[in-house]
Amino acid sequence: MQPYTDVVLKDLPGEGKKKVLAFSPAFIADCLETTLEVGEEFKEEFEEAGGDEWDLVPSLNTSETWVECLKELVEEV
Repeated sequence: MQPYTDVVLKDLPGEGKKKVLAFSPAFIADCLETTLEVGEEFKEEFEEAGGDEWDLVPSLNTSETWVECLKELVEEV
């Protein structure tokens, strides 16, 4: 799927977008892809391009609300 994130994020500071709040809605638990690629590598690339702030929203992981929702979905099947 394009445009690729690593390409877009390098353009953001030049467009005046200096702060990013990143999240990966496709993942229900943090994994190496989110913590390393999105949380660290993308942050580094964004800051090198002139960005000021990059924050990663943690995945749902063990949120009680998420666990209860998942339990209900499983029980319905």
